[in-house]
Amino acid sequence: MIRVLFVCLGNICRSPMGEFIMKDKAQKGGWDLQVASAGTSAEEEGSPVYPPARRELALHGIGCEGKRAAVLKK
Repeated sequence: MIRVLFVCLGNICRSPMGEFIMKDKAQKGGWDLQVASAGTSAEEEGSPVYPPARRELALHGIGCEGKRAAVLKK
């Protein structure tokens, strides 16, 4: 199994989009991947995915329900 971690500053837009797009591709392609995302700042910790990012994912049939910003831990 390959593990993939997408990282950005707050984990509310770019890295969650990468996470859910990759999860969608992995599921459709039958790939054995473990995919997650995190931020380098605790500023948005616990926040949901940014609404414009959520809408863009939805336009492509990709959901991100339940995702809350997490902080990258050492």
